Amino acid sequence: MRGRGEVTSTEISREHIGELMDAVRASGHLEHLRLDEWQLIDYLAALHTFMGGPLSSVDAFVSDIQESSATEHRVWWLRGNTIGSLAVQAHQGPEGQREQAQVMGYVRHLSAVKRIDIDKADFQYDQFGNGIPEVKPSVRILLDDEEIVVSAAGRLSQREKAQATGFISQLLKQLAALDT
Repeated sequence: MRGRGEVTSTEISREHIGELMDAVRASGHLEHLRLDEWQLIDYLAALHTFMGGPLSSVDAFVSDIQESSATEHRVWWLRGNTIGSLAVQAHQGPEGQREQAQVMGYVRHLSAVKRIDIDKADFQYDQFGNGIPEVKPSVRILLDDEEIVVSAAGRLSQREKAQATGFISQLLKQLAALDT
């Protein structure tokens, strides 16, 4: 993620697409959406555009946990005093029919966050039950018209957990900075 005051290029590259692909897939595969290669690239290019640059240009990024019945995939990011989200809809046409990706989302000022509710925290100790536990937080972020659930608890890989925990931590930090 970016450092304060660091200037990033908004020009897109294959490397940027690859980094975004890895970050988007951190919470599972997208095969159930039936996106063709071009629709997936459309989504990642749109994500790059609306985030204002590559993955390194944002302060935090989290990908939604996917269920096989989901009809969209959504991600959220933090950049400065903004929170953004972009979703891609499942491919609706016949298999192999070329269609543009259907994307929708928003970028809002962090002041749109009304409150953060702490849902729970799971605790994981080492295999011997010693030491200080790893905390896996779950929160509900309430905006004017949306409730976002971000949970490290339901994530299997270390990367998924780090993505969710990092997003929660960064959001709390950036909200606290709004008041100073």
